[in-house]
Amino acid sequence: MSETTPDRPDPPRPARRRRRRAGLLVLMSVAVILAGGVLGFLALTGAQVTAPDWVTERVEDRINDGLGGARVSVGGIELAVDRTMLPRLRLRNVGVFDTRGAEVARLNEVGARLALRPLLRGRLEMRTLRVSGAQITVRRLSDGTFDLSLGAGVGATGTLAGVLDRIEQGFARAPVSGLARIVADQLTITLEDSRSGRLWQVTEGRIELLNGAEAILLTVAADVFNGTEELATTVLEFRTEKGSSEATFKADFSNAAAADIAAQSPALSFLELLDAPISGALEAGIGPDGAVRGIAGALEVGAGVLQPTPEAEPIVIDGAEARVSYDATLKRLRFEQLSLRTAAARGTASGRMYLQDIRGGWPATLVGQFRLADVVVQPAGLFAEPVNFSRGAVDFRLRLSPFQVEIGQLSLTDEDRRTLSRGTVGADRNGWDVALDVEMSAIPLDDLLARWPVALAEGTRDWLSENVYAGTIRKLTGAFRLNPDIPLGQLSVSFSYDGATVRGMRTLPPVTEAAGYASLVANAFTLVVETGTMAAPQGGQIDMAGSFIRVRDVTASPGRAEITLKTDSTITAALSLLDLPPFELMQKAEMAPDVAEGRARLVSEIRFDLLKRIDLEDVEYDVAGQLLGLYSDRLVERREIRANRLELRANPTGIAISGEGVMGAVPANVVWSQNFGETEKGRSRVDGTVALGQAFLDEFGIGLPDGAVTGEGVGSISVRLEKGAAPEFRLVSDLNRLGLRLTALDWSKARNQ
Repeated sequence: MSETTPDRPDPPRPARRRRRRAGLLVLMSVAVILAGGVLGFLALTGAQVTAPDWVTERVEDRINDGLGGARVSVGGIELAVDRTMLPRLRLRNVGVFDTRGAEVARLNEVGARLALRPLLRGRLEMRTLRVSGAQITVRRLSDGTFDLSLGAGVGATGTLAGVLDRIEQGFARAPVSGLARIVADQLTITLEDSRSGRLWQVTEGRIELLNGAEAILLTVAADVFNGTEELATTVLEFRTEKGSSEATFKADFSNAAAADIAAQSPALSFLELLDAPISGALEAGIGPDGAVRGIAGALEVGAGVLQPTPEAEPIVIDGAEARVSYDATLKRLRFEQLSLRTAAARGTASGRMYLQDIRGGWPATLVGQFRLADVVVQPAGLFAEPVNFSRGAVDFRLRLSPFQVEIGQLSLTDEDRRTLSRGTVGADRNGWDVALDVEMSAIPLDDLLARWPVALAEGTRDWLSENVYAGTIRKLTGAFRLNPDIPLGQLSVSFSYDGATVRGMRTLPPVTEAAGYASLVANAFTLVVETGTMAAPQGGQIDMAGSFIRVRDVTASPGRAEITLKTDSTITAALSLLDLPPFELMQKAEMAPDVAEGRARLVSEIRFDLLKRIDLEDVEYDVAGQLLGLYSDRLVERREIRANRLELRANPTGIAISGEGVMGAVPANVVWSQNFGETEKGRSRVDGTVALGQAFLDEFGIGLPDGAVTGEGVGSISVRLEKGAAPEFRLVSDLNRLGLRLTALDWSKARNQ
């Protein structure tokens, strides 16, 4: 028996929809579980999935569609999941080409960390991006802008501020709108700078870009080749607030080439003169136009040289430090503190420099004003000891090309001593061209000798330090010239002095209370005594006015001194001076210096080489002058000699005194002389003419009868004088103008026969 089952009515439609939803939820759950399982498997195993070529091509096309003419090539794509369950996309061998088809970068690897939720919805959104092993070429144009064009709306061209703006605009677009961090490492970057014509290469570079909610921060760290075996370490940081075209810039660098730092900003362009490593930290503000608005920071210069041109002899720099700031509005560079150490000088300074003659954004001229402190000047081999100044000031104009410094005034002061200099220092392909003038206020003579250029005139300086002492320099002016025509330099100095003690030779008494002037011109040194006295061994003081010392060539080795002693004194004082070495005239004549009375005005010229040991036989001398109002009863034994004016001559071979006088009662014009040879010791002679008459007969005891001689004639007389013996004389005359009568012989001669 069969049983009939009635048909079930259809369930209501809402119930069917609920069952469909439940089915979809089950399918989605299964899909999520499967996807999660796949992701979990990849995360746990670290396995990577390589996308097929068609996927790589699709990705290339999607990227290139938005580049406006630029192009990217991708060698391969890999997908992996890290342990945080976030998928990572890796692109290998990526090439970047600009709109002209030129490759501007080659990236070994580009990795992206993807947002999981948008990825499950079919959208590609990156959270982080990592680039490794890139080779990038950056070109900076002569106006300071960058050429990094990668296509319309994508490139990075223009000023630094413009580049940062483009980066900000790029972050506003998918798929990088959610990108928080970009890291690029193992970079090789080549920077071609059209303005300086230089090329820099960065190795092991690292770039990190952080996309914050309010600002974008770009950090670049790299080693830069600086022309030496050592690399310069550099860290650059750029920050720009979103919605603003302004930016801030920070730089920390170590061992960078000075010329590299100079090329980065007009404010630092003066550093191009140095060939030295520089370390430091700088901060700057960058305006919307890309111009630097201000710089502040510290610089430390290592050992190097200042060499504006290859032909100029380098000036060695031991080091320098500076705290500096720059006001772009005033175009003023301010040095809060500056210290400099060179082989020639060291000191500290503070002041400012103004950028002038701006051409293409870069200055051709800088004008500076500085205060100086604790200045020590000691050019190698120039001064015997360092020259110190407690304070000073300088103003100058610096022209960068061709290099020239115009010194308006350089003032250096120590206590009451002040030195003022002005002039120019330039350099071109012929080398240095220096023209400096100097003035110095009153200083002790010892200080002048401390400033005397040892290397320029070593023998002269040594002689001055030993023979010129005490005294004060009242006014000194000098000039230094160095150029291709004077490659070793030429120093000219002139000064006046007073209260000095000057010694011509060690064997002679010094001139005391001396005043006068001195000069060093064209390598010739001259010191003149306008007033001063010398204490003679006998006979009182000697007036030395007009005496001078000359070294014709201070560069000669050895130098040769020429001393001219102009003396005005008693005859005794003059002869006692001439009895000292190197003369020893009276000893050689075997006479005492007080052999005669009267005044003596003599000029003694002495010549010798400036050696540490001077042998008297190597000294040359000549003495000439007048003996005035002379009286002597010892010059010729038993005869009184008087003369208003006699001439004296002496040299190493002998001495002679000549002139008109009276020998006893007899007028005479004679020459007394003595040679200094070994065979002539104790011997002298008198030669000349005498008046012949009754007075002559009486003076020399010639016994002729009264009236035997009338009138006056002239005779030639020669008297031989020898120590310990009676004088011998010989008289020769033609008896003209004499009348003779011998009554005993009944003989006579008229006067005119």
